[in-house]
Amino acid sequence: MNVEKILRESRTLTEKDNLRVYHAWIRERSSAVFRNDTMTLIKGLRGHSILGMDGNSALVSNSRVRTGIWGVKTRHVSHLKVTSTLGESGTSFVKMVRGFGYIFRQFGDFSRIDFVPWDQDAVVMVFTPDIPTHISIEMDIDHLNAWPDSNIPEGYSSVPGDRTMEITSSVGRTIISVEGVTPRFENRENHLRVDFPLEDTVTLAISREGPEFTDSVLEGTLEYHHSVERYCKLVTPSFEFNKAFLWAKHDLLELFTDAGGEYGWYAGLPQFSWFFGRDGEWISMAASECGLEELSEKHLSLLWNFSRHGRIPHEIPADTRIPDTDQIASNGLTSRYMSIDSSPLWIISHLKNVKWHGTRPRKREIDQVVDFLRRCDTDRDGLVENSFRDGLIGWPESWADRRDGACIDVNALWTKALLETDDLQGRNDHSSLLNRFLQKFFIHDGGGLTVYDSVEKGARRCVRSPMELIPAIYFRNADMKFLVRDMSGEDMQTPWGTRSMSRLDAMYDGSYHRGTVWPLMTGWYVLAAYANSLPGEAFASLSTFPRLAFGSRDPGRINETYNDVTGEETGQFAQGWSSAIFVQCVIEGLFGINPDGKDRLQGIAGNFNPVLPSGWSSMSVENLKYRSRIYEVSVTANGKGVKART
Repeated sequence: MNVEKILRESRTLTEKDNLRVYHAWIRERSSAVFRNDTMTLIKGLRGHSILGMDGNSALVSNSRVRTGIWGVKTRHVSHLKVTSTLGESGTSFVKMVRGFGYIFRQFGDFSRIDFVPWDQDAVVMVFTPDIPTHISIEMDIDHLNAWPDSNIPEGYSSVPGDRTMEITSSVGRTIISVEGVTPRFENRENHLRVDFPLEDTVTLAISREGPEFTDSVLEGTLEYHHSVERYCKLVTPSFEFNKAFLWAKHDLLELFTDAGGEYGWYAGLPQFSWFFGRDGEWISMAASECGLEELSEKHLSLLWNFSRHGRIPHEIPADTRIPDTDQIASNGLTSRYMSIDSSPLWIISHLKNVKWHGTRPRKREIDQVVDFLRRCDTDRDGLVENSFRDGLIGWPESWADRRDGACIDVNALWTKALLETDDLQGRNDHSSLLNRFLQKFFIHDGGGLTVYDSVEKGARRCVRSPMELIPAIYFRNADMKFLVRDMSGEDMQTPWGTRSMSRLDAMYDGSYHRGTVWPLMTGWYVLAAYANSLPGEAFASLSTFPRLAFGSRDPGRINETYNDVTGEETGQFAQGWSSAIFVQCVIEGLFGINPDGKDRLQGIAGNFNPVLPSGWSSMSVENLKYRSRIYEVSVTANGKGVKART
């Protein structure tokens, strides 16, 4: 029985086991890292639960902050508090264990396992006594709809049963069902209290449909989450690297969402719980490399389905019926299609999936995206321009109004996308574009090199930020190597990763886009350093990812951002591209696996150029999926090897 197995093992685990077991993360109340306001997440394809470390939650009245217990589009529970004979569970809390698809919590007199059935709009809590006790659960039922839906629920009504309570409103339905005991329900204006004695196992389910939750439901959920172990297993001398990599893959699976037939990646939680273009495209690249290529294809299809004349969207609400309403400029421009980089990134990530897995290239769609981007070339020099006032901006958003014209990151992606389409078609139509790109942004003057962030009508702007690293990910020459080395100083690098802006830049203030550390940008630096033969610098920054995962307040998570001075976690605690870029850095950077999709005889062997870190005797990736075959790639001090398994 899975419940008994989880209970038996979880009760014995301690925080020291974070460095011993792969399949669980443990946080004890006595830990110096523990904070009671730390959030933790479990999620399936449809529902999710974001509660505090102790399993309770407080109301956050913001539809963008999806704490509590949610279905895809509607919240079930905004506030949850569990009390036992010993008092509030927050004070008797002892330990949390986060496993694949569940969270175990131990208290002074009982234990509790929460899981989200992988394919249902529901959350299940299993209570077991350590000594006989009494449980009281208070919850606020609140059918808040996900941003940007402004449909306010009205007309709440309740229907009690022997072991159920059904609460409905104009926009939602929540059913609380209890198995194993007959509870007492008390409902006052949607503040529900559930009481029951706990002398044996009791299951409480919060759901939209009210199904029965049997062992097979938990078994299927565990199987779904453990599927990330099937492919792309990292084996190195570093337990921390291996475990952080495994759980980074799990983050990709966990954030993948079915929004009623529309499939894609949430950017992060508790905010950003809708579909994004550029975020999901970076995630898609990593997914293609670690055996989750079907998810990648679904997300890219979602973006295409909501594109506009080849213009790939920046964001799509989870409820895709909702119109675009979020303004980004004083003239009423909206955010749905604002990111120009979503379009070239769509081509790059789609063709990565094609190369890795032999899927059919979507030539018609690629041509339409290319046509849209060509229309952005307002001065007809082959490079693209964007205009903030016209609702087309380059990343990052908080200083996008200062980046009108041609931007270095956008045009690096545009150049790469065109060269990739040439390669796909066996043509050489854009061979001169790279030189034009370099001449625009890389200027040699007086024996020195200046790299420009953006150019508008001949006026060049210098902003020292990781945007400059994007071309060095894809192109190799002396200028790129100089650039990466120039970005290796303390003004850009911290013990936690790469700043979003140099502290020497005039705009630096340590804020979200102006100095905060982004693991995503650390990944750009790593990829650029490996691509330009700087493996020592690359591996030093790559090593920040497992350190962040093991030091996280919610262990195993790599946050969206970190304070560049203190290393404090900021932004989303569960962020897809922070995990995805780690996967991509390991596969493309550390192992140097960059398939061109052409050499079917050699398979992946002809695209495998690893760099064994100093101090490591060996490293390998097992069960690596490439074009319907399974490989093991390995490296030792004596050389490299590739074995085809099927």
